Amino acid sequence: MQAQLSLLPNELLHSIIEYIAYSPILSTISPASPTHQPKSLYKCASPELLALSVVDWRLRRLCLPFLFANIELWGQEHVTRLKEHLALFSNFIKVLLISSVDTLHGIQEEIPRLKQLLHVELARCHTKAGGNLLRSILAHPTVTSVLVHEIPHESMCDHDLSKILIRNGGIIGGCIDGGFNSPTFDNYLNQGLRLVCFELHNHKFLDDELSGKILPGLKEIRLYMDAKPASFSWLSALCSTHSNLNELWLIDNGRRYFVRHTPIFLSSFIEESQKQGLLRTSINIQHIGLRRAFGQSSQEWYVIALTLHTAFAGASLIEILALVASSFPKLEILALNFDAHQVMHDIGDLVSVLARFSSLQVLYFEHAFGRLRFGSGDEMPLVQRRADHTDSAFDGLFRAEGGLLLFASRLAKQIRTLDLIYVNEDGYDRVSRKSWFLRGWFQVLNSNRDVGGTPERNLHPRR
Repeated sequence: MQAQLSLLPNELLHSIIEYIAYSPILSTISPASPTHQPKSLYKCASPELLALSVVDWRLRRLCLPFLFANIELWGQEHVTRLKEHLALFSNFIKVLLISSVDTLHGIQEEIPRLKQLLHVELARCHTKAGGNLLRSILAHPTVTSVLVHEIPHESMCDHDLSKILIRNGGIIGGCIDGGFNSPTFDNYLNQGLRLVCFELHNHKFLDDELSGKILPGLKEIRLYMDAKPASFSWLSALCSTHSNLNELWLIDNGRRYFVRHTPIFLSSFIEESQKQGLLRTSINIQHIGLRRAFGQSSQEWYVIALTLHTAFAGASLIEILALVASSFPKLEILALNFDAHQVMHDIGDLVSVLARFSSLQVLYFEHAFGRLRFGSGDEMPLVQRRADHTDSAFDGLFRAEGGLLLFASRLAKQIRTLDLIYVNEDGYDRVSRKSWFLRGWFQVLNSNRDVGGTPERNLHPRR
């Protein structure tokens, strides 16, 4: 292989390296909190890039700009290493991810040395130390954007904040740095700060606090629902004044809202389910993700994500999934929790009904393996065991992983848009009295729709 690579020109090698340089960005959405976060620009170097970088000096030289384009600092040892080797790769760093600002020392003076730095992400910047670091970053001539997770320190109010994107401004009890209508927050907006996404734990404040307020850059709202009705009358006004707003997440962690109320986004689905005789308690919706239809003036929204708890004993899951597929043809994310489900289903039947989701990109399964019935012709893939995994309790874990890998492989072949499948399983071995869990990602690897992945495995005594 090395001899073949040596025959290729640098331009072609550069294109190949660029194509394989970074690992796929696994979705940040989870069944527990299936909400998009504003995308981090940070990318992880792929195993292929790391392997190529040690083949020879020529490939090493071509790989260097990709190896050090993204740097993460989450411990003081990372800062120490950055200082020691900065002269070697300071011209390569473009994206810097910094966490725990208060516990890391010596970063601020290194920022000006990063000549190609474009984007910085800060976990914390509301403290004095975070504010000082933020000033250094904003003064850097090549930095174009800074993604922060919270409102900056109040000492930043008089600075040009046009490079800052707030990942999440949260309102709990109606308070975000004194409220949206506070002088402090107005100062932030006047200085150019952009609030990309915010969480709201009381939907009344969308009427009360945001009346007439324009939040530049607002793209997403995450609304935590309770048992009280919500009119969504504020949504039309928000769309008129916020042309970039394109995602709305309704999160019902207590599972109290959707069993009592029917927002307009679900009305046709609920009506059709009633016509088909499906009980409302059978369709236990926990989260809904909505996207705004194309066009800045559009007031139309469609469902792109659903989390469903199959809390029923009947064999109606196939019918429910068929109805979901026909009701929400643009669904991209589907999370299914089988924890309270009591019915076994043939793997072929589930694959067939899930294949009706023509736009599906991400699937989540919780506690699905025990509800899957495999046929005599279904051969479980062999899952590689670690040498120390000799305990008999691991038999159940590896059976679950093999079965779910088979399930994921068949789904990938049938759903051509599917990219990622998340699994979360646990079990108990009565002989060894040990519990196990399996959680993590399978992903589609290539144009043949092969599936691979290494979900986290663990085994521990039952207390």
